Amino acid sequence: MAPDGSLKARIVEAARDLFFKSGFVRVRADDLAAKLGISKATLYKEFAGKEEILRAVVGRTVAEMAAAVEAIARDDSRDFVEKTIALMAFLKSVISHLRGPLGQDIERYAPAIWKEIDEFRRKMILANFKTLIGAGVREGVLRGDVDRDVLVLMWVTLVQNLLTPEMIVRLPRSADVVFEIMIKVIFEGLLTDKGRQKYIAQKGPLTALKKEVRP
Repeated sequence: MAPDGSLKARIVEAARDLFFKSGFVRVRADDLAAKLGISKATLYKEFAGKEEILRAVVGRTVAEMAAAVEAIARDDSRDFVEKTIALMAFLKSVISHLRGPLGQDIERYAPAIWKEIDEFRRKMILANFKTLIGAGVREGVLRGDVDRDVLVLMWVTLVQNLLTPEMIVRLPRSADVVFEIMIKVIFEGLLTDKGRQKYIAQKGPLTALKKEVRP
């Protein structure tokens, strides 16, 4: 990763801002150079082309997401319910970004990069959700009669196949509503009575977390 403050890092940050607002396709190299106050020739000294810039943007964003997820998962001040709510809120914010112009452009015009994002989401869920389930069972807030591997596989499949830019456009409900339904199924279907009471008590903080957590 380029050092903070370097021209390469500045290009990535400016490109990320433009890409998230307008998508990858609509942003020209001239637009990016103008935003940075440099010539297009200088821009191309750092990156061979716009797709290479996109790959750098995605790489930096994915690294930040991974760090944020790991920080939540390792936060010993939170119990299972609090960690899961925080992770769900974070994942929801990630989905909200992916349903924007950039996510749609990547899925359509840069399938190789989209595949990398999809693989990251799968690994992120596998690495953290299974650990959380084990903690929830030990804390007595999650039912222990549900096969953990099957549950994780179900969740990965939902995220990878349901919450994509293309599918979200087709759904009769917004991404927010779909995500709330998924959370409802998980918490109301898997929690013990003790866990459900803790979840209900945390619904206030859940609203706050949705506003605080950003990818």
